[in-house]
Amino acid sequence: MALFRAGWIAIRHRRERTGALVPSQLRLLESAVDAAASLLGTRSPSQRAQTIERLVDGLTRLRESRRPPVPERVLVRQLFGQTKSVRIREFRTELEREVGVRLEHLVRFHVDIALTAGPAHYSYNGIRVDLRGSAPWTAITEPVAAELSDLTLDGAEELVCVENQTVFEALLYEGLGETSMVLFTAGYLGTVQRDWIRKLLDAGIRRVRHWGDLDPWGLDIYRDLQSFVLAHNSNVDVTPWRMEPEPLERPDTQKLTTEDWVALHRYLKREDVPLRETAEAMKRLGRKLEQEALLDGPTT
Repeated sequence: MALFRAGWIAIRHRRERTGALVPSQLRLLESAVDAAASLLGTRSPSQRAQTIERLVDGLTRLRESRRPPVPERVLVRQLFGQTKSVRIREFRTELEREVGVRLEHLVRFHVDIALTAGPAHYSYNGIRVDLRGSAPWTAITEPVAAELSDLTLDGAEELVCVENQTVFEALLYEGLGETSMVLFTAGYLGTVQRDWIRKLLDAGIRRVRHWGDLDPWGLDIYRDLQSFVLAHNSNVDVTPWRMEPEPLERPDTQKLTTEDWVALHRYLKREDVPLRETAEAMKRLGRKLEQEALLDGPTT
């Protein structure tokens, strides 16, 4: 009744033979979807559609004007009134389908970087760059990742991907970057990380390990990375690392939040997802663990 009084649900009744009305069906109202999305910090389907419609209109005008790319925050401020109210690249698939060109042809985004390390060197604009010339890592920018050439791996056949920067740097200080390529993914892979991984796979990487948080998002990040790598080269061995269920039994785990439960159920509804045993244990225990908690001994 609390949800009904709050205006989240509608109750349909049926009349029994005695003439009494009894509840027979509950229906979630659109206003409830909007309210729940607001509480979870996400957009409802209707809000998302409105945002996309406004962006398509603005980008179409930009394309027709043939102006140079406009800074993202300038365009967002013009369309929505605040510079940080929308991240345009969250809607890349829909926008590029509707407008017909890559977003970068119309919008100038802040340059993203991929933090990486390992025994490798490449050429860019005629300059030879050795990743070992910087410590503890090298920052590969989007233009470099897209346009570098002659990438050479000095004996490395493995790429280790790491979700969080603290763990990424811990691995480097332990020396993993001396023999393997190591990449900080910063969560889900972005454009620059994907371009860099493609280059590494083409240069000879034959095994990819990934270490991420033991929470629903960490599992899905691994699923996304595995799918991306295998789509580019199905012969590469892609495996999770230190993401088995057992650490979820540790006393320093945390309870799953409401958002975690939603993400976990969504993950388990997928067919043939990796790390299903870990996901089932997470569901059974209702617990999660940040990967930094496992930095209590040698990680290699």
